[in-house]
Amino acid sequence: MRRCPAIVLLVLASLSVGGSPFASAQNLNCDDFSSQGEAQAVLAADPSDPNGLDGDSDGIACESLPGGGGQPSASVPQTQPDPATVTEPRAEPATVTEPVNQVEASTGACADYDAQVWAQTVYESDEDQFAALDPDGDGIACPELPDEFGGFAPTLWADEIPRGAEEATVLDVGDGDTFDVRIASNDQIETVRLYQIDTPETRDPNDPDECGGAEATAFLELVLSVAPESTLYLQFDRTQYDRFDRRLAYAWFELDGDVYLVNEVMVRNGFAEHRVYEPDRRHERRFEQAAEFAEEHQYGVLELCEGRFDLPLSEQPVAAQEPQEPVQQQEPAAVDPQPQQPVQEPQQPAQTGCDPSYPGVCIPPAPPDLDCGQVSYSGFAVVPPDPHGFDGDGNGVGCE
Repeated sequence: MRRCPAIVLLVLASLSVGGSPFASAQNLNCDDFSSQGEAQAVLAADPSDPNGLDGDSDGIACESLPGGGGQPSASVPQTQPDPATVTEPRAEPATVTEPVNQVEASTGACADYDAQVWAQTVYESDEDQFAALDPDGDGIACPELPDEFGGFAPTLWADEIPRGAEEATVLDVGDGDTFDVRIASNDQIETVRLYQIDTPETRDPNDPDECGGAEATAFLELVLSVAPESTLYLQFDRTQYDRFDRRLAYAWFELDGDVYLVNEVMVRNGFAEHRVYEPDRRHERRFEQAAEFAEEHQYGVLELCEGRFDLPLSEQPVAAQEPQEPVQQQEPAAVDPQPQQPVQEPQQPAQTGCDPSYPGVCIPPAPPDLDCGQVSYSGFAVVPPDPHGFDGDGNGVGCE
């Protein structure tokens, strides 16, 4: 439908006299504007957004309208939200680009990605352009890359850390959605709870441990371990602390020119459920997309726990085992062998008048000295001292 320009005139007229346009123009929605800039002007006039033009609370109104695409119209100044609704100053939203701009810089070679999730994300942004990532056409990009347990994707819709984000150093991980940091500006230690995500319980004294909780914790440790010098940048929404006095934050870091939003990584890899806690909705649409992606591919906890984030650990299904080598039958326990006694040949009764140097035959002892021609034996055993000299070559055989 054609959008009514009268709305814009009403807004501009109200702004010119310092009044609020909402006294005479109520219940607006994005369909009432012909461009994103017009909607942004209304949001700028009243940042409390009574018309719901900024659905994801990122400071950008009606991003789907012409002229939108991730940042406010250049003709409309960005304003801070109503201080009455915020306990501390709110960081300005990130300067972001349309996902396609970031993706266009990507390539169609699996070797250029260090995680299957990353390649899959790029592939799904344009399956024709990045068809080389899925040469067999099964819809799975680069299956040879590390899976969702060992790799993750950067944030393709942002190309820099948000302005005003607070620097902090990671100290320790509590569970899949909490960790301790040292705030750079005041050297204070705070426990951070990530906005808009929830991971299976592992430490709640009032609830049993849940399936996938340990894996989510281990994955968060992996993600934070690659932040250069363990440095994060914390971005805040409307609520600064939760009821447990934990600092709520969106946690960012940059690595090798790519920007990562930890909250989104946890959701996209399937280790955290996207959950909105009012009134904190910044980046909500991005988290919804990440959750849909994880659901489609059954990543992380969804794979381990029958597609659920609330499955009690006691009901966790038996994981499929990797093929194992056949179990080798055990040999009997080794026993030190007893020394074997030499097998004794049955001894012939001693014969009277036979020299012991010639066992097995009976040759009289010297004197007199005998030679081979004087005995009726040949090839017989000889042992020293061989008084008759029958074993001339000393090989133990006489009269060969």
